[in-house]
Amino acid sequence: MCFVGHQELRDWPVRSFDPEQIFRFNAAQEPLIRERVSLILLLGCLLVPLFGWLDYLLYPALFNRFMAYRLVASLCCLLLYLANKNWNLGYKSSYLGISAFYLVGLIIIKMIADTGGYDTSYYAGLNLVFLGFCSVLPLHPKILTFHCILLYLAYIFSVVLICPSDRISLFLGNNMFVFSTLAIALVASVVNHRLRFSEHLLLEELESTRRKLEAYSKSLESTVEESEEKYRLVVDHANDAIFILQEQGITFPNPKTLELFGYSEKELLDLSLSDLVFPEDRAWVMAKCQSMMEQGDSPSMESFRAVNKNGDVLWVDMNSVPIRWMGQKASIHFLRDVTERKKLEIELFQAQKMEAVGTLAGGIAHDFNNLLQVISGYLQIVLMNKSSDHPDYHPLSQIEKSAQRAAELTRQLLLYGRRVESELKPIDLNDLVLRVSSLLERVIPKMIRMEMRLAADLMKISADPMQIEQVIMNLVVNARDAMSEGGRITIETKNFTMDKEFCRKHAGVTPGPYVLLTLSDTGSGMSRDVLERIFDPFYTTKEKGKGTGLGLAIVYSIIKNHRGAVTCQSKPGHGTTFHIYLPAALDERVAPSEPGMGDGTFQGNGETILFVDDDKDLLELTREMLETYNYKAISAETGEEGLEVYQKHMDIIDLVILDLNMPGMGGAKCLEELLRINPGLKVIIATGYLQDGQKEELLKAGASAYVAKPYRFETILREIKVLLQKAGSS
Repeated sequence: MCFVGHQELRDWPVRSFDPEQIFRFNAAQEPLIRERVSLILLLGCLLVPLFGWLDYLLYPALFNRFMAYRLVASLCCLLLYLANKNWNLGYKSSYLGISAFYLVGLIIIKMIADTGGYDTSYYAGLNLVFLGFCSVLPLHPKILTFHCILLYLAYIFSVVLICPSDRISLFLGNNMFVFSTLAIALVASVVNHRLRFSEHLLLEELESTRRKLEAYSKSLESTVEESEEKYRLVVDHANDAIFILQEQGITFPNPKTLELFGYSEKELLDLSLSDLVFPEDRAWVMAKCQSMMEQGDSPSMESFRAVNKNGDVLWVDMNSVPIRWMGQKASIHFLRDVTERKKLEIELFQAQKMEAVGTLAGGIAHDFNNLLQVISGYLQIVLMNKSSDHPDYHPLSQIEKSAQRAAELTRQLLLYGRRVESELKPIDLNDLVLRVSSLLERVIPKMIRMEMRLAADLMKISADPMQIEQVIMNLVVNARDAMSEGGRITIETKNFTMDKEFCRKHAGVTPGPYVLLTLSDTGSGMSRDVLERIFDPFYTTKEKGKGTGLGLAIVYSIIKNHRGAVTCQSKPGHGTTFHIYLPAALDERVAPSEPGMGDGTFQGNGETILFVDDDKDLLELTREMLETYNYKAISAETGEEGLEVYQKHMDIIDLVILDLNMPGMGGAKCLEELLRINPGLKVIIATGYLQDGQKEELLKAGASAYVAKPYRFETILREIKVLLQKAGSS
């Protein structure tokens, strides 16, 4: 038995109709198909056994057999009927109707064959099956035709193959009647299908028209209301402050405007735009707005400072468009809060200034440190030969101290430009604060009280203790200078977890555990203009001769160099508070201490040292210093000369002191070549400054130690002694 499925039905298009329409029509026919299938199954269940009385009248001998056929068919139709009632099969219900069609049809064909085939009257039952199938089931005519032809061919072949052909003329007449009935039923099904399809299209069109009329009616009724609501939704949920300015008065502010400036809508109605603009920016902002109203053009985006209800300064970008409002000239304004972006720009500008000063400092540090080294070195040599009661001892000591202060100033410049590496190691910030505060007690007047609020469970930080000490000292000294009539300095420490939101507002930091150092005072405070420039190099509000302007700039640079953050809040008359965020140490192990000097003397044992530097005065000074301490000195002015000298005297040279910044080959390349010749050679790098990370690179490359210029003799002599002792013990 062959059935045609739902998909095939969809694939049979009705001529000149949209396939989508056919699909919707077929979907709409599913309830009708289920209903008609139930009808035809019910008819089969009732009528098939009911016509059994004809069997008794026409063929009494076959009554029992035929009744069995009928009862089986009736029972099957009943079961199919119950399945269709209980299961929502949709279009697949048609399969049940088609099954009943074949079942009843084949039973009747069997009865036709059993009663002679050619001269039987049971062909009338076959006509009823065809009529019922085509007229009751609302299937596509092609489906009906397909199944009717299959059953009709089964009827023809059964009669021709099984039954004797003695009554051929009667068979032809009966067959013609059956064929005519089938043709009429199929034609009727085609007409019925087209009528139903046309009715469906008409209903669809009517429904579509009804919906359009309904939508149009609703649109006409609510056009104004919907437009206003859409505008309100856009304006109310905008991330920009939006308001209308008319005759300098603010109207129609959206919620973001109220949030940005902190005023209620009623309060804003009594204000003008100029009331919201920072005083220094007010004149040119209002001139721009006036020009826009007079000329009717839209100016480009402008950035200016605004002031909210609390007096906080905000940076905003403003776009303005001239409009007509209530029949009069007006302008609509869009303000975007860009305060965070401006803060990041300021930090970037600060970093650029740091880089510029650092580049300048790095450029002069080499030569300047060499000069200071020569001055300090010769002073140290002279002082070694004079007793403390000599008349020249004190003036020379003061000159030497001045040279050290000059060296410290150079180091501060390098530190500001982040040209000096930090010696990071795990330290306890509480211990460091207590140590510094004990030192500061000597310089803090008694009328200033210092309070400590140190967290007991404070994490260690990864920092350079000398530099953090300098940060605390600079901030405390500044706080002292701001409290000429006395006050209170509070130092507080606590653990702090930096999240992504905080990092988004502060460039150069990453999320994770930090330690927060807070230093506040009750001094005079700072104005907003001063607060914006406190980290600028050489900017100071102190009297001439009382400040270099590098203190807070160095604080900023040190904290940034430690991958931390520093913020400041201050108002005139309300004191100042600094918040310093320093990364917590991931590895809290304490670095091992440096080896001692053994017998405590710097004297050599006649070892030969090669000193490579491009400064002739420094070469002479170093040679004299080394010979004074019982070393033999060989000098070279360039890296190339240093290599040549070492290759010639490598058997007697025990150690090399190497400058980095030299013309030609340079110190780094010279180090590489020296170690290629002798991987075990002891080399001390002596230079004015190193780039970030360069010290680690040099030590990994094989350098034995690093000494920063200008250095005191005992510093480099100690390094020489330790390295030579290590070489001797190995």
